[in-house]
Amino acid sequence: MKKLLTIIIIIPLIFCSCQESEQIDELSFVKLLAIDKSEEGFILTAGIQIPSSKEDEKMGSDVRSVKCRTISQGLNLLESTTEKKIFYGQVDCVLIGEE
Repeated sequence: MKKLLTIIIIIPLIFCSCQESEQIDELSFVKLLAIDKSEEGFILTAGIQIPSSKEDEKMGSDVRSVKCRTISQGLNLLESTTEKKIFYGQVDCVLIGEE
């Protein structure tokens, strides 16, 4: 019984790891997302904070806009405009146009 209990405790510890984790300097953080309707579809604008890979540098920021037919397509296009993976978990504000 003790042997089985030991195996049950050790197995999760062996296979538990952070292989899928992202480093902060590999991410771009979206702080603001604006969605506007256009004749062709939508215009998505994102305010992005880009962390520096050096400790003594400040975090940079950028504003990116893309024209798209769907919001999902726009999010993919925004991702392709940056070198780093975009993280939407830090969005402070979402603005949606009136139309």
